[in-house]
Amino acid sequence: MPPTDRRILALGVAAALVTVLIWASWILSTRYAVTGRFSIAELMLMRFPPAALLLLPVLLKRGFWPREARWGLVVLVIACSGPGFVLTMVTGMSLAPASDAGALAPGTLPLFVALASALWLGERFTPVRLAGFAMIVFGGLVVGGGELLANAQAGAWRGHLLFLAASSIWAVFTVAFRLSGLSALHAAALTAFWSSVALLPVLPFAGISFDGAEWGEVAVMTLEQGIVVGVIALLTYGSAVTMIGPSRTAAFAALAPVLALAGGVALLGETLTPMRVAGVLVVALGVVLASGVFTLRRRAEA
Repeated sequence: MPPTDRRILALGVAAALVTVLIWASWILSTRYAVTGRFSIAELMLMRFPPAALLLLPVLLKRGFWPREARWGLVVLVIACSGPGFVLTMVTGMSLAPASDAGALAPGTLPLFVALASALWLGERFTPVRLAGFAMIVFGGLVVGGGELLANAQAGAWRGHLLFLAASSIWAVFTVAFRLSGLSALHAAALTAFWSSVALLPVLPFAGISFDGAEWGEVAVMTLEQGIVVGVIALLTYGSAVTMIGPSRTAAFAALAPVLALAGGVALLGETLTPMRVAGVLVVALGVVLASGVFTLRRRAEA
C-alpha cells in the first residue's frame, strides 16, 4: 500500500473512532436527559440552532443549497442526519436503556449500511464480512428479545424498534452523503440550518420551558448536543465515509455498544444482565468481522 493510501486509511480510521466515542457519550447523556431533565423538544432545540449559528459562515460561503448536487440526495442527507434520525433515536432512549441503544442503533448500523451500499453502490462482501453481518443481527435479537421478555410491561420493546429505525435512517444518510458529493463540513452546515428551519414552526406548540434543569445543565447539554454531536461528530463521520467508505466506517461502531453498556451501568445505574452482555459482545465481534479489517491488514502488508 502506498504511503498516501496508508495515511488516508489511518486518518479515516481515526475519524471513525472519534465519531464512535462521541456517539457513546451522546447516548449516555441523552438517556440521562430524557429520563427527567429535558423534554425531547428541548433536546431538539439544543441540537440544531447552536450548530446552525456556528456553521452559518460555511453556508454564506458555499450556499444554502448546493447547485452541484442532486436535490433528492441533499434532502435525504438533511432529513436523515437531522430531524428524522434525532427524533427517532431520542424518543427511543426515553423508552429503553442506554446499553440497548448502543447495541441496537450503532451496533446494527453496519448491517443497514451494507444493505444500502449493496443496493445503491453495488458493493460486494467477502464471506467473513457476511458472517459478521449475521452475528450483528443475532446479537441485536439477543439484546432486544431478552429485554422484551424481562421487561414487557415497561414497553422497552418500542424503544428497540425505534433504535432499529434510527439505524436504518442513518444508513440512508451515509450512502446518500457518499453519492451527493458534498463535503462533510457543508453537509453538517446544511443539516443544522434546514433542521432549525423545520423546527421553528413547532416551537410554539412544543411546551419548551427548561423547568426541569439548571442553566448550567442547559449550557453543558447544548455544548454536547449542538456542538460536539451536531458539528464535530458529523464532520468526523463524513470525513471517515469519504476516506474509507460507508460500510467500513459504519463497522467501527463496534465500540459503541461496549462503551454504552459500560457507561449505562457505571453512570446511570442500569442493570447488567448476562443476556445483555452476551448480546453486546456478539454484536461487537460481528461488527469487527463485518468491517473487513482483516482485508485492510492484508492490503497494508502487501
